[in-house]
Amino acid sequence: MSARGWGRATPPLLVAHRGASATEPENTVGAIRAARTAGADAVEIDVRLCRTGEVVVFHDEDLGRMAKVPMRVADLGFEALRDLDLGHRERVPTLDEILEEAGRDLLVDVEIKAETARDLGLEAKTAAILRRHDVGPRVCVSSFHPAALWRFRRQMPEVPSGIIFADDQVLPLRRAWFAPLLGVGLLAAQSTLCDPATVHAWHGRGYAVLAWTVDDPDEAAALAAAGVDALAANDPARVRGALGL
Repeated sequence: MSARGWGRATPPLLVAHRGASATEPENTVGAIRAARTAGADAVEIDVRLCRTGEVVVFHDEDLGRMAKVPMRVADLGFEALRDLDLGHRERVPTLDEILEEAGRDLLVDVEIKAETARDLGLEAKTAAILRRHDVGPRVCVSSFHPAALWRFRRQMPEVPSGIIFADDQVLPLRRAWFAPLLGVGLLAAQSTLCDPATVHAWHGRGYAVLAWTVDDPDEAAALAAAGVDALAANDPARVRGALGL
């Protein structure tokens, strides 16, 4: 699997969304292990900063949904975060730990979580960790926030990158108008935006296309037929056969 990269791919790359999050607590070491067992090519994870400055892997801005704690990740230090049980005895991991678990056989899509355009240092710290792990093209860095991607690409332009967008965003965002300005190679589009004509047009502009998030095998097969290059699923084992893997 490591021979495949974050570019045009047939059949599509199977990306475990937040790890195999249908069966294990999302964004945890256990979810990465489960993704490998399920036959995923890649894992998608989310990074943000905690109060003491570590780059931790966690999706939500606050801890209510995953840990039943009414606080923001940014307001807790790493040791306090580490004490929280996310289920199945899983703890909040660091980006270092997830990259170590992914090893060389899983591609990794690192989504930078940014609720503000202000530079909080996350992009620079993420880049430093990726350099330390010598990730090369097996890691892609993505974000909904154009400013976050711009800051990261100033740090590591050699790492593949992608803009994420959804069907409920304003027109410039849901049409990925910022992509040429940012210099990204991947468009990570909500699956409802990935009809065959649009995918073909994006390919014509030189982009690879990742569709998210799909757990129905029939929908996965239709997206593969539409030509998407990667497909994110919470339950990669369920959709693997539909992609011909």
